[in-house]
Amino acid sequence: MDPVASLDAIAARGASAAPLMRESTRIADAAARATEVKAERDTCVRVAFAASTKVKTFLADAAGARRGDPFEGTEGVTPPSGPACMKRGESLRLVVEGAPAAAVVRAVVFVAP
Repeated sequence: MDPVASLDAIAARGASAAPLMRESTRIADAAARATEVKAERDTCVRVAFAASTKVKTFLADAAGARRGDPFEGTEGVTPPSGPACMKRGESLRLVVEGAPAAAVVRAVVFVAP
């Protein structure tokens, strides 16, 4: 049995992890692939994730500045204190730090509106 929650299981946490937000993207290998969310209108973002080892996750803008607090652990939501918002035309990317090459990190991006 895979010790890391499936994408379906992570997405199912959306009602509590990202209330009133909708699922945008599923990321099967968040440690290896930079995932960017682009805003076609003012948008707020939150990411639920599960990992096989402790990682640090956060959202960063095009300049590399963090949007919201980082989260460290094997399972959680980033930013932990609420969504990170961006204006139309901006983008945010999920950053995963501290994951060894063999680590499994899965994530589901939620957005509003």
